[in-house]
Amino acid sequence: MGAIRALRKLQIGIEGAGTPGTPVAAGVRILGDVTYRDASEAIEAERDYGVYARYGEAFQLASYLTEVDIETDLSYEQILYPLLAGLKGAVVGVEEVGAEGNWEYVFQAPVTGDPAPNTYTMEYWEDDEDGSDPLTLEADYGICKSMGISASKGPELAVLRHSWAAREATVTTPTAALGIPTRTLVPSQQWSVKFAATMAGLPGASVISGEILSFDWDMAWFDIKRRLSGSLDFDGYRIGTRETDLKITMDLTSTSEGERVNMFRAGAVRFIRLQAVGAAIGSTTYRITIDGAYTMPGPFDPSGDDDGLTTVDLDYKGLYDSTAGYDLKIEVVNNLGANPPQ
Repeated sequence: MGAIRALRKLQIGIEGAGTPGTPVAAGVRILGDVTYRDASEAIEAERDYGVYARYGEAFQLASYLTEVDIETDLSYEQILYPLLAGLKGAVVGVEEVGAEGNWEYVFQAPVTGDPAPNTYTMEYWEDDEDGSDPLTLEADYGICKSMGISASKGPELAVLRHSWAAREATVTTPTAALGIPTRTLVPSQQWSVKFAATMAGLPGASVISGEILSFDWDMAWFDIKRRLSGSLDFDGYRIGTRETDLKITMDLTSTSEGERVNMFRAGAVRFIRLQAVGAAIGSTTYRITIDGAYTMPGPFDPSGDDDGLTTVDLDYKGLYDSTAGYDLKIEVVNNLGANPPQ
């Protein structure tokens, strides 16, 4: 019959801090719609061969690269992996209230220095009806290049997207007996949005109530680094400019018009909190909090329509705030302990 999509699996294992690129056994399954690509490149050898055929030699493999894209329902647990591999490594959970099991992970985006992202060995395989596993691959030095979160009104689940790069994928025997992880999913309507004039003002700011239809938040930072090192694999991760984009779709109200006048036309900085609050863990709750400083690079077009109500898209770009000392901070609270399974 061939490989069955429903049997597709992806699992990862954290590599040693001092030995990135050294394969390890997987420690956790990553759930979602997974797309695997062999993004290695072969170069054509094109010369005058004395015949009409364009090619007289086989293409030459010139570089290895594995790419993995995941789109999944956002959970308070599995959001940690793209953050650890794509924003800041070695972040450890700290219990908010002793002996209550509410563990907080704080990812404050570095503005200088080495963020030392976790690297992961990635195992991917496809299975068929008789369990013959026609495709079983392993790639080391997995890093997260970009991630995004989306939420929209109505009976929806929030969506998490993350894209990874890894070294050459080789045939392997996958780590066995990893079960489906327990997830606490995030309904879109658990999210709220706050505006403030300073980063410090976000916790006490009022939630924008009855106006927000949806948001799309995206961040991209790391990429691969290649040098002449005697291998077709990439050498490591490359630190570049961190890009953060946020689009908020909302009703045309005095709030959204105020953004056009005060943020775009006046060139002011807007501080925004995106926050999802879930069930209780002891005396606190499951939470995802995304605090950031933003600028609005252009005006909006009030031509959107939602059942006869005018809507607008507010587009923001992340920027560094010298008062807070950072541009982005993400806090996650769950019950996984000091370190998630990995």
